[in-house]
Amino acid sequence: MKNVTAIVLAALLLLVSAPKNSCADEEKVAKIDRLTLLGSLAFGVTFWWWPEKGNLQPAHFKEDGWFERKDDWGGADKTGHAFSAYLLSRSMALAYREAGMDSGKAALRASLAGAGIVSLLEVADGFTKYGFSREDIAANISGAGLAYLLETNPTLDRLLDLRWEYLPSEEFGYGEVGMNFVSDYSGMKFHLVCKLDGVPLLEKTPLSFLELHAIYYTRGYGFSGAAPPGRRNLAFGLSVNLSKLFRKWEEKHIREKKSPFAPLPSTIFRYYQAPAITWETANSINDQ
Repeated sequence: MKNVTAIVLAALLLLVSAPKNSCADEEKVAKIDRLTLLGSLAFGVTFWWWPEKGNLQPAHFKEDGWFERKDDWGGADKTGHAFSAYLLSRSMALAYREAGMDSGKAALRASLAGAGIVSLLEVADGFTKYGFSREDIAANISGAGLAYLLETNPTLDRLLDLRWEYLPSEEFGYGEVGMNFVSDYSGMKFHLVCKLDGVPLLEKTPLSFLELHAIYYTRGYGFSGAAPPGRRNLAFGLSVNLSKLFRKWEEKHIREKKSPFAPLPSTIFRYYQAPAITWETANSINDQ
């Protein structure tokens, strides 16, 4: 449940960060910090600590591997950690910029906070059956690091996205997954996206509406004691850039000041990949 905090907080920060006229405002920055810290505590207690309160253990480490077939969740939890830190870092950077903070400082502060918050939840994991995982910490740092890289490199940011796709799987409601959609890895896919809109030679052509995807996902790891282990898949795909499609509509609404939330669709589709719109070729990597 620990990634619930990062995802919900990121959604809240995206909502409160709709463009507005603002100058540097330390009070707004402080409010963002308070929202993040208090939200982490509230969601962590509600969705993570309370369900585990009867199963707390002495602090301990756990070596849970990376992307091997025998590892818990087949490595999908590592991509989940990286994406959670990435999403929280980018959302906080957006909020900081809207509060008037310099872009470079906003990127650094947000990435450190994003990695720190998700890793703090990992420390708390050390007191449960899951244990403290060094691999999870590394994944958190990787996600926050990617967020910083894209925040500070506009050209690269136009070219790359990291996205999460989700539809409830048949395992949702059972076994280790239970009713926790954040652990329903069999319903998730993680996309590293190359947007042709970010290629200078293509940005003014119809090809700019297309994207190339590298996708990692696992299936069948959600049932307790399932044997043999589940399937790991690496896919490559082609999709439509929904964020670009929404941009013209948003520009019109911003000009006419119809809604302060006009930029939300294109922003959301930079982080959430709509299911069933990606043509992909799957390749099982279980034997590798």
